[in-house]
Amino acid sequence: MRSKIGLLTALLCLMSLSIRAQAPTYTISGQIVDATNGEDVPFATISLRDQPGVGTTSNVYGFYSLSLEAGEYVLLFQFLGYQTVAREIKLEGDLKLDIEMGEDAQTLQEVVVSSKKEDRNISRVAGSTTQLDIKEIKEIPVFGGEPDIIKVLQMNPGIKSAGEGNAGFSVRGGGLGQRLVL
Repeated sequence: MRSKIGLLTALLCLMSLSIRAQAPTYTISGQIVDATNGEDVPFATISLRDQPGVGTTSNVYGFYSLSLEAGEYVLLFQFLGYQTVAREIKLEGDLKLDIEMGEDAQTLQEVVVSSKKEDRNISRVAGSTTQLDIKEIKEIPVFGGEPDIIKVLQMNPGIKSAGEGNAGFSVRGGGLGQRLVL
């Protein structure tokens, strides 16, 4: 029992030493403004050059705050349309660091956005076509010996007979002369 209490005491002492060995954290804060007119730069990104994923953003008034352990860092201040500002700091206590960002005007290439695809039916002369395979024609039951191509066509969707005693057919409501059979 005594050995367990002694072991527990030693473990607690080691944990308290490791907690004291951690570096203290300090806060870097300040405001980011436009260098030309002094207006706030809201939602600018503040990040560390050598530690991706560590950083913050400024609020709607351009204020930011970042807590880090003591040490040397390179802070990057970035915002779309402004030049990136890099500042080397040695953090040994709380630090107030105000930043002025200059505009970075760049000419971009023209962007064309369209909502319609080019019409192919205007550039193609042929309308819709249906091809019949000779094997399909031979499989259709017929009266009188040989298959009738008009009767085979009438079995396709959208094709109707022109009436009893007529050899013609209409396609999707078109007239008798509005189709081409090759």
